[in-house]
Amino acid sequence: MIPGHHLSRWLLLYIIFGTFLSLVSRAGASDISLTGYLETQLYGRNTDEEVFINYNKLKFSLYTKVGEKVFFETDIVWLAHQGEVELSYESLVPDHLQEKAALLPPEVIEDTYYLDNAFATIIFPRGSLMIGKQPLLQGPGYAWNPTDLLNDKDPFEPGYEKTGLNAFKLEFFPYQSSSLILTYSPEENWASSFRQLRLRQIIHPVTFHLNYSGLYFERIDILSDHYTYNFFSGDFLYSAGRVSVWGEILWSEERKKSPPDRWLVGGEYRFGNYSALSGEYYFNEWGNSNKSDYSLKDWIYSYKSNQYSLGKEYCLLSLRIEPTETITVSSQVIKNLSDGSVAVSPCFNYQFSTRALLILTAIIPSGEEHSEFVEKGLQAWARLKLFF
Repeated sequence: MIPGHHLSRWLLLYIIFGTFLSLVSRAGASDISLTGYLETQLYGRNTDEEVFINYNKLKFSLYTKVGEKVFFETDIVWLAHQGEVELSYESLVPDHLQEKAALLPPEVIEDTYYLDNAFATIIFPRGSLMIGKQPLLQGPGYAWNPTDLLNDKDPFEPGYEKTGLNAFKLEFFPYQSSSLILTYSPEENWASSFRQLRLRQIIHPVTFHLNYSGLYFERIDILSDHYTYNFFSGDFLYSAGRVSVWGEILWSEERKKSPPDRWLVGGEYRFGNYSALSGEYYFNEWGNSNKSDYSLKDWIYSYKSNQYSLGKEYCLLSLRIEPTETITVSSQVIKNLSDGSVAVSPCFNYQFSTRALLILTAIIPSGEEHSEFVEKGLQAWARLKLFF
């Protein structure tokens, strides 16, 4: 007998696998691709107390051609945790804020499974329509994306995959080098839903985007912050030969007479096919100009979302080298120019085979007490990824 509070989860799984079997039965074998991976990671952090968390992640990805111009993709993820799975906010904030943080309920990391993506793509003359839970990524920035209002991006692992978002995305191609993209991500009502009009123009070797977006922010429940903003934003990417240059900028309509809310400039020089030196400067008006201004909310938002930066100004320098086809060595340095703290993050990737990858990463902080990277402590993780 299935307990009542688990019934909806089992029903969801039955629907997922029922849909999967239905699609497989309708498609030919050559129209189906089923892939996935098993990922296991051990993470440790050393601040006032040591914290160790291990997780195992299993992901199945299905791609199938349903019709001549209709495609379906889905990713199903199971995620199980071990170790320190109940974290008190008291252990995550500086000493002078711990008394207030102790009054908040702990952060509990639970085992879960979910649809990472599940969407259909319909191709028609001069356009396409995507419906369902899908990737909605924006901005050419490496460590930060000021124009991306929906996704959480870790500047120390900017390339890690992002969970999809429920949306309708309609794209028109009026000309060969131009497109108009309409995106709508529904919530309880129109005001709380994400809406965006996006224009893309390619003038080789530069790609431009202009965006107008409406977004309802609802931050951490226990702190009850929410508000609605309309945003103007834009970005560009120049790429030719060994050099790339990019930039992003975002204004909120409510603050249009003020300086931009967030902006970024960056560039990269490629030494060869797989080695590169890159740098970025990021300005975030929503951040604080001094570490003494970091509030309890700021610290908790920062832990909850890598997209939330404590400081106003950051710079990054990154070097990536591939000495062999199976080894990649990289190191990046991020400095919070607002509080002076620095984080150095070396990373070592070893590709055992086409189906096995080992990743070793650390974050080594330095700076004054109560500064961002120092308070987050020394961090390190080892990740093994097996593909099938």
